[in-house]
Amino acid sequence: MAAAAVHGRALNSVVSQLDSSLDRSAMVKLSSTVTFVLTTILVGSAVPQTVGGAPEPPRFEDYPVGRIFKRTPAPVDLRSHPQARSFRTRLREGAKHGPNFAGHLTIVTWGCGTSCRQLAIVDAKTGGVTFGPLYTVEVGFRLDSRLLIVNTPESILEYYGGRCPERGRSIDTVSSYFAWDGRELKEVTSIDLCPEQSGELSNSIRADAADAAPLTAPALGALCFSVEGY
Repeated sequence: MAAAAVHGRALNSVVSQLDSSLDRSAMVKLSSTVTFVLTTILVGSAVPQTVGGAPEPPRFEDYPVGRIFKRTPAPVDLRSHPQARSFRTRLREGAKHGPNFAGHLTIVTWGCGTSCRQLAIVDAKTGGVTFGPLYTVEVGFRLDSRLLIVNTPESILEYYGGRCPERGRSIDTVSSYFAWDGRELKEVTSIDLCPEQSGELSNSIRADAADAAPLTAPALGALCFSVEGY
């Protein structure tokens, strides 16, 4: 908004200087141009930007699935991934509940240490196993969508009590968005909820710690379902 005000004052100054040399018709056209430019600046500054350049977070509706698998899930194929056998009990227990993601996939999660959770994906059709990224708070997904949100904005917001961290970051403040392409997860974009603190060292103290910036989760447009393992 401050940048828009500076642009506005500069443009108004130009208009004032040209007032004596332009006829009324020309001034009307110039005023219309000034109004359009200011509107563009103000609207552009109000649109949230993501690290990946997208103007808003991806929505579940943007990644629909054609069919929902409703038959009995196939047995987990422990040969489909090198790590599958090490987590066979968790994978089998989770997979038997049937798909909960992308129409025919089952997301299974479990803890792997302090502020660490593991995510695996089991194909209900084939039993094939894919391992996803580690995460710290919650993941968001739906049965009727191929979109997966790792560290949802809502869960980060809750972790930090609604504000950006005053001292470093005990967990990352970045939400990552992935889409299932039929074989694997592909990252779509990432959103840092606290971009002003991104360049700080983990143990640095903010000069304005007593007046930390509010943390607002971007609107997702749909309910996120999280799974804490089965």
